[in-house]
Order: sequence, then structure tokens, then C-alpha cells
Amino acid sequence: MTSPESLNKEIEGLSREIAAEADASVLGELIFRRGRLRWKIQDRSGAMSDYAAAAELAPGCGAAEALAQAREIMAFYHRDLYNP
Repeated sequence: MTSPESLNKEIEGLSREIAAEADASVLGELIFRRGRLRWKIQDRSGAMSDYAAAAELAPGCGAAEALAQAREIMAFYHRDLYNP
């Protein structure tokens, strides 16, 4: 298992790469990778923002599907968990 510290370092590295990248399709892939790492460290809103940005820049990278799945997960409601 990867530690949160190493994931944060990887996110920082990707953020530097994103700032330096000019090609939209490569930029979309980098943003999508950063979103997946953010999801792993429980930064749900950051991950979903990255997925949305990546889906616009690189439609074929899988970010649109990841965003749809993330929205489905966030919208899940189990009545038994809230009504004791």
C-alpha cells in the first residue's frame, strides 16, 4: 500500500508537469492521473474537478467515465444508515 505522503508527493510532481505542459491531450492525461491520485487520498472534490477538466481536454482518456462513477458514488444514499 502506498502512503499518503508519497501520494501527495506524486500529486505535487504531476501538478508541476501540468503547469509546464502545452499539448491538450497530454495535459488531459496528466490531469486525469492526478485526479485518480486525489481520489485515493479521499480528496473527492479535487478528484472530480480533475476528472471534469481532463474529460474536456482529452475525451478519450476515461475521465468522463470516472466522473460519472464518482458522481454515482457520491449520490448513493442508503436509508438504513441514516434511520436507526
